[in-house]
This record gives sequence, C-alpha cells and structure tokens, in this order.
Amino acid sequence: MNKLLAAQLVRAIFAILILLLVARLIFLAIGVDPSSPIVGLLLAASNPLTLPFRFLFKPLPPLGFAGIDYAALVALLVVMLLAWLAAKLLRGGEQVS
Repeated sequence: MNKLLAAQLVRAIFAILILLLVARLIFLAIGVDPSSPIVGLLLAASNPLTLPFRFLFKPLPPLGFAGIDYAALVALLVVMLLAWLAAKLLRGGEQVS
C-alpha cells in the first residue's frame, strides 16, 4: 500500500467519524425522535466514540429532548485533533503550501 493510498484511507475514516459526531450533535440539539431507525442507528454507531468522555459531564436528559451532548462535542474535538496529527504524520512533516 503506497503512502498516498494510506493517507486517503485514513482521511476517509476520520471524515466518517467526524460526520457521525456532527450528525449526532445536530440531531440531539434539535431533539429528533430517537425511535426513528436512521437516528437510532446513528446514535448507536456514534455512542462508542462518546463513552470515554461520559464521566466528565452530567447524564444526558431522556432521549427526545433537545440539548447539547457535551461528551460528543469533546469527542468531536479529540477526533479532529487525531485526524490532524495523523495527516501530519502521514505527510512526514513535509510543508504543504
């Protein structure tokens, strides 16, 4: 696997994780019904990303109520930082203009 393909694969994985977390934040902020199959799938898929940060914040209100999921917000920031670090490592410290 060449370096370019590896970089594209890592970028795609991080993009999917970021999209999952952004969608979770938006859906929970506007109070979308969690019993919807698509929303339920999205919440189930993004939950493992937020679990390490759950202990930092109060429990979420019952599903279906609008609010900010602070654990998801922290998870989003961490994933974005890891994506930036991975991109930097895969470039090998090269300067990109």
